Amino acid sequence: MVLLGSAFDSGGKITLDQETFKVLASETRIGILKKLDKTQMTVSDLARAMDMSKATLLEHLEKLIKTGLIKKKEDQRKWVYYKLTWKGKNVLHPETTKIAIVLTLSIIFIVVLSAFIAINSGYDIFNSKSKDIDLIAPTIQFSKTDDITEKTKTPLEIQIELEDNKKIDKSSLVVDFAIFNKYTQNFNLITSWQVIEGVVENDSVLIEIPLSNWSDHTGEYFYLRCSISDNAGNQAQNVFVDYIDRIYEGSLDLSIHSSDVIFEKHIRSLTPPREQSIPIKLKVHNTGSIDIRDINISVFINNPDLHGDGLVDNISNSLINQNIEFIEHESVVIIEIDMKLNLSITKQIWIALDPLNEINETNELNNIIEVDVKSVITESIIPEFPPFIVLFIVIFILWINIFFKKRM
Repeated sequence: MVLLGSAFDSGGKITLDQETFKVLASETRIGILKKLDKTQMTVSDLARAMDMSKATLLEHLEKLIKTGLIKKKEDQRKWVYYKLTWKGKNVLHPETTKIAIVLTLSIIFIVVLSAFIAINSGYDIFNSKSKDIDLIAPTIQFSKTDDITEKTKTPLEIQIELEDNKKIDKSSLVVDFAIFNKYTQNFNLITSWQVIEGVVENDSVLIEIPLSNWSDHTGEYFYLRCSISDNAGNQAQNVFVDYIDRIYEGSLDLSIHSSDVIFEKHIRSLTPPREQSIPIKLKVHNTGSIDIRDINISVFINNPDLHGDGLVDNISNSLINQNIEFIEHESVVIIEIDMKLNLSITKQIWIALDPLNEINETNELNNIIEVDVKSVITESIIPEFPPFIVLFIVIFILWINIFFKKRM
């Protein structure tokens, strides 16, 4: 184990074990932490921002949760968000906490080497009168916690906390905001930045966003950007991003039933069975009082609900992943899934709604169904020939039979 202080140390140090180091060895997971450093996000938001599938993303999120770097959070609208933990923030911003890496076998060597370099650089170890060079940039944190919605009160106040190891140059503060119709990592694409006046007091800034009606921007993204320098010229910048949500008041409940699964009679062909496919029509019910958007549906070859709670335990085993853009409340939609045939996996399949559990429903037990497809596939893989070909084969067999009879 590599020790970085103590998790209970008054100095705010943290402990990273070998498993955490393995998790942090992935550039993808580092990228996820950086995204969540700006704002809390749902799996769908992260999937768009990271440009990867939800199934792959969930595997990374599970590892980050297991090591205590991120955590789940459910808001009042029952959506599931992911955000950084205290440990995740301090790992991502090591300059804000005292992190000392102590390797037992080399501590004496490090101390001696540091003293040797300091002495040869003219550093007075005993009087500590060396030249003080500041190379650490300030840190910027946004303290707003509530999600921005169409009913957010105006003016919206956001507290910005600033921290530096020396002294911040208050005159260098620049704060601006923008409303953009899509999430983007390239902030240069945003051309509508509006500057906001702010005054630094006690290393913090209270900003008021001059918007009178958030409902005019429902479905868009709010960006708040802050930059500042210290007296040594080290500059820091951070951007806060939040999706402007519509407020839903009511219940959430999706369901599927075995009787709602229809296997279409697909066109038979002479292609190998494993290369054929079966179109499956599926009715999806939204029995809740709220319209639901961006619903994921997955097909599995093994039962994904190992605990019987209506939740998928491992989405990486899914055979098919498909997205439903919108289901109106108290309505039914019919979607079509194209399932490839494979004789080794065609006894049963399991169909799961919302496998990532992004939607906090009143009843999760009706989200997963088991379907028997053996009889459908047995019928479907029998080649069907046009009538004239069948007639030709029959005539040819009769001719062969007559020919050999005459020869005998």
